[in-house]
Amino acid sequence: MHGESFEDFMMRKLVPVVGNVCESNLGMDPCTANEIAKKVDVIINAATNTTFDESYDVALNTNTIGPSRLLGYAKRSKKLGLFLHISTAYVNGERQGLIMEKPFHMAKTFGWQNTYGFTKAMGEMLVNSLRGNIPVVITRPTIIESTYKEPCLGWIQGNRCPSKFHKSQHISCFPVDMVVNASIAAIAKHLIAVKPGLNVYHVGSFTVNPFTLNDLFKFCYDHFTSSPLMDSKGKNIHITEFKYFNSRDSFSSYISDELAQRSALMDATLLDS
Repeated sequence: MHGESFEDFMMRKLVPVVGNVCESNLGMDPCTANEIAKKVDVIINAATNTTFDESYDVALNTNTIGPSRLLGYAKRSKKLGLFLHISTAYVNGERQGLIMEKPFHMAKTFGWQNTYGFTKAMGEMLVNSLRGNIPVVITRPTIIESTYKEPCLGWIQGNRCPSKFHKSQHISCFPVDMVVNASIAAIAKHLIAVKPGLNVYHVGSFTVNPFTLNDLFKFCYDHFTSSPLMDSKGKNIHITEFKYFNSRDSFSSYISDELAQRSALMDATLLDS
């Protein structure tokens, strides 16, 4: 709608500020920090280190201590009506099924699969213990994937693949724009109430649209077969169906066979040349 003036239009709406949740005062200069504190109505913490095997000092600084720093800053904000913290559904660790949860009462026996889930769980605990009279909403999305509609169909930043899984394992994926929409809806609801308290929302699709990892990989295979990506030379990239291995031995045998075939192919190519 705005065409070439789009950037100017957005810059009248948005003020980007350099900051860092791992630093004191959030990495902002004092003047900027004070100015924002005077005017801000809602603070959203979406800063996260999503590396599953990150070292504890780095993950703790971002995912656990980071939210508490931002919450401390929120207490300086004169007009603040709501603090929204984006967490993850996997703060529940290895527990399964319907859980009548006592918020943030988590013993070490529940276990967490990785550094990410563990430090995000502790981040929630700190937010709860330090929130005071600030109204807090926590959203817990499941696996966040590419967009459904906005800003465009299928957008995603970066790539991620499950580190361990079983093909019949059920998973819950949710488009990133729907996670944003759910967060905005939660803000609209609880900002109007302006009452101190804590509300937690799980954001996922499993109960209404369950599927397995095998389904997911089949969807990907079907998509990139019908709409293939192109390599640097403009040729379609051919993909094969996902392979599953029942044991480490079957995987090792497959790798050995592949190496032998490729070695034979290279030898044949060298002989032809």
